[in-house]
Amino acid sequence: MFWIRIFVLLNGLMAVTIYGFAQEATLSKTKDLLRQASKLVPEIPETQQMSVASNIANAQARAGDLQGALATVYLLKKPQDQAQALGSVAYSIDYSGNLNGALTLLESASKGQSRDVGYIQIANAHARDRDFAGALAVAHRIQDDRPRLIEALDNIASERWKAGDHSGAQQNWEEARQVAKQRSADEPSVEFFLSGNAGSHAQAGDTAGALQILREMRVMAEQRHPPDEGLLSTLAMGFIQAGDVPEALEIVKRLPSGSNRDIDLMLLSNEMTEKDDIADAEGFASQIADPQLKAHTFQEIANAQAESGRPASAIDTLDNVVDLTQRAEALASLAMEQAQRGDGAAEDTLGRAVAAAREAAPKPPDYVFANIAVTEAILGDFETAKQTVRTLQPDSRWWALENMTQMLAGSGDLGGALQLAADETNAYPKACALLGAANAMLAQLHANKNPSTAANNR
Repeated sequence: MFWIRIFVLLNGLMAVTIYGFAQEATLSKTKDLLRQASKLVPEIPETQQMSVASNIANAQARAGDLQGALATVYLLKKPQDQAQALGSVAYSIDYSGNLNGALTLLESASKGQSRDVGYIQIANAHARDRDFAGALAVAHRIQDDRPRLIEALDNIASERWKAGDHSGAQQNWEEARQVAKQRSADEPSVEFFLSGNAGSHAQAGDTAGALQILREMRVMAEQRHPPDEGLLSTLAMGFIQAGDVPEALEIVKRLPSGSNRDIDLMLLSNEMTEKDDIADAEGFASQIADPQLKAHTFQEIANAQAESGRPASAIDTLDNVVDLTQRAEALASLAMEQAQRGDGAAEDTLGRAVAAAREAAPKPPDYVFANIAVTEAILGDFETAKQTVRTLQPDSRWWALENMTQMLAGSGDLGGALQLAADETNAYPKACALLGAANAMLAQLHANKNPSTAANNR
């Protein structure tokens, strides 16, 4: 079989013993759990197979089971799905220090955008590690997705600027602009790419460079008749990112009520929230027309208030969300944020979320109850969490089960995690439950081997 040839080729490239002999039993168990999860992939709905298989294969590669990882990948029927899953495996191989092995694997995948996703992930990782030569070499392998090549070049430039190599950064930004000018008729406009270029400057801390590009773009945009509302909205986002709120506001005021304007208002609210200007943040949020986006924006304000030690103010902020279904979602998200931080107010917020969800008509989506279940588990009430999960449809309970088994196994209760997986009868959530337990075991093995880094920080 094709994957066996690839495995033989890579076996010599990736002869890596990840963990010591003392941990062999745990590693063996981890590999077994992942192979059990892999066997369930063909039974999972086709629309979900690629993401599940990619996650399982990535974990198998991290466990050193490359043969199992490739077997999981080739359970997928579509070449582009296989290519994307191979990218996940290649990322792990590269993380182990074997860039050549990772690239060899990606070269075996079908050409197309899915393979290019793998290249940009590896290029970005090398840029973050300040291996700029390696990052550029990988980025230049992107052949079928011009926007991703431009994104990769912008990301590399941003990291080089942060590292103090301003000359090298400017070269990479200029290359990205030149690639943008070669766009084909069916690709986004040059201005779209330039806005991303400006955002890269802003992210790197080159505010002057970002504003120069944005102001040149604004002149071009204002010469268009009729005005391109999408481009103007994108410009406003850029000015917000670069910290020029007044210029962003000038543009937003000219936009009609609707989705483009709403996104800008959300970003303005977020910017004010970061500055702890809650009055202006709420003022921008209240102007958003789309109810769901408005609720999400108020939720972000509430999260910031709770994080800064003002839980009562956070609850008051969510009173601005009138629809009970959306308020239940916002409260559930806030409760989870608080629980993850160990905030004592989490239990009260969770109670409010449950009450709102019960009163809401129509009933909130299942993912709201999945958030509630995971929060219950974080707070240590696994029995109630299990009861909450049982009410969910299979395509909604996978996320909750994956998180719950990871928590149980991570706390030392591997038996409880495996029982939770065993009790599940549907292939999709069952595979994810097994994956959650395996990921916890991998994290512990990694922590034992590298006490200073308890997780893969990439």
